[in-house]
Amino acid sequence: NFAARMFFDSMGKATTNLVTKGIPVLIFGFLYYSPTISITPIALIAIISALSINLILYWLMYYLVGLLNFSLTNASWFSRILTDTIRVFGGGIIPIWFFPTYLKQISAIAPFQILYQFPLSILINKIDLSGILYNFILGAFWILIFIAVSCIAWQRGIKRLIIHGG
Repeated sequence: NFAARMFFDSMGKATTNLVTKGIPVLIFGFLYYSPTISITPIALIAIISALSINLILYWLMYYLVGLLNFSLTNASWFSRILTDTIRVFGGGIIPIWFFPTYLKQISAIAPFQILYQFPLSILINKIDLSGILYNFILGAFWILIFIAVSCIAWQRGIKRLIIHGG
């Protein structure tokens, strides 16, 4: 099952990134800045829900890139482009709060900020309830779009599949 393979590949990458990049940054941040974070039960539910949407979006994006390999001999460079786009427009390199207005507007409707900025905004209490609801609706919208595009890409890709080997 190609979709399951891509799902577990995405989960492996996400777990590796969390262990090698996320946890060390959080430890350094807590040791250096000594922030006082108070997480309410509602915020905890919101963070867990945001991370669930995050994982589904992450998987669907890379699944679509994986489907490109059905039509192209080598589409691995699309994965690199997607990774860099997620980091820049998701707020992974520079928080979106520091973007110029026009880039903030683009990021506000793109799915990338849901992957980095949104969960962190909940964690540090930098987003209100209407912003949380907006991002959940935006995430659901993008999930539906990616599922629809994935189904179409699978149907077309399986017809054009090129297999090398013996």
